[in-house]
Amino acid sequence: MKSRKDTLLVASPFQLLCAMEWSRVENPDSIIFLRQVNNEDPKLLDEIIKNFGQGLDIRKIASHNLPTFFLSLGYLVYMAARRRGHFLVGDIFSSRFIQKLYPFLLFNRKYLMDDGVGTLAYQNEIDQCPYKFHLYTIFDQLASKAQPNQEIKINELTLIQAGEQAQQIDHAFAGTSISGVEIIGAEVYFEDVCRLAKSVGKLAYFPHRNFNKQMMDRLRDVPEIELQEVSMPMELHLAMNHLKIKRFYTHFSSASFTLKKIQLIEQVVFLVNQNLWDNLEVRNIYQSAEEMFAVEYWQEGRLSASVVLRD
Repeated sequence: MKSRKDTLLVASPFQLLCAMEWSRVENPDSIIFLRQVNNEDPKLLDEIIKNFGQGLDIRKIASHNLPTFFLSLGYLVYMAARRRGHFLVGDIFSSRFIQKLYPFLLFNRKYLMDDGVGTLAYQNEIDQCPYKFHLYTIFDQLASKAQPNQEIKINELTLIQAGEQAQQIDHAFAGTSISGVEIIGAEVYFEDVCRLAKSVGKLAYFPHRNFNKQMMDRLRDVPEIELQEVSMPMELHLAMNHLKIKRFYTHFSSASFTLKKIQLIEQVVFLVNQNLWDNLEVRNIYQSAEEMFAVEYWQEGRLSASVVLRD
C-alpha cells in the first residue's frame, strides 16, 4: 500500500512550525511549501528552518506579484492533484491566495493549522464560512467542538517543548502589535505597562515582531522595564535560550496559549479594561484561555481570578 503524500502551504513563522510538527509526527512523507510574502522576514524563516527543519522537504514559492501569484497557484494545484494526500494551510480569512486555491483541492482532505487564534475564530464561525476544513490545532478544547464529519487533530508542539535546565524570569510582558496598540489606545497601553512594571519591580518586556517604535522609545526610559532583544517568535526565543517565565502578562497575546502548551510559562495574567472586555474578539480570547488553563486578570492595578466589569 502506498504511503499518503501530504502537502502543506505556509507563510508565517508559526505556520511553519506547525507544518514541521506535522511532518515530524503525523507524516514524514510531506512537502512544505513556504510562500514568501512581503510582511514576513525571510531571514527569520530561514533561521527556523535551520534550527528545526533539518531532513524535511521544504520548498520556497513566490506570490508577491501577479505572474508569480498565478504560477505558484497553478503549481500547487498540480502538486495537490498529483499527490492526493492531505492538504494543510495556515490561514483562510485573510489569504486571497488560499481562497483562490481552495476550489481546486478536489482530491484532498483539507486541514487548517494554527496561526495566532485563527482556528478558534474559524471554529466559532464555521457555520457561516464557505471554506470547510478539518483542524490541526494546539487548542485542546476544540476537540469536543468538532462538527459532524470534521476531524480535529491536536498539535502537541513537541518541536519546542521546554528543557529541564531553564532559567526563570519572574515577570514578563508580551508586547502588542501596532494594530493591537490601536485597539487598546496608545496612552492606556503605556500607562498599563508602566503601572504593572512599578508594581512588580522589574518587568522583562518582549516586543511584538510588528512593534510600534515610538512606544518602544517611551518604554525604554522606564527604569523598571527591561526591553528584550528578540528576533523571532517568543516561543522559539524562550526555548532556544532555555528560559521560562513565572508570571506572563499580556493584553491579549495569542502567545499565551502556545507558551502555556509547551510549559514555558506558569501563570497567565491578562491586563483588561472595559474597552477590551467590550471587544468581542478579545473577549473570545479570554474565554478560550479560561477553557484551557487557570487565568488571572489585572484590572486597575489589582489582580483577580475573574473579570469584574460590566457586560
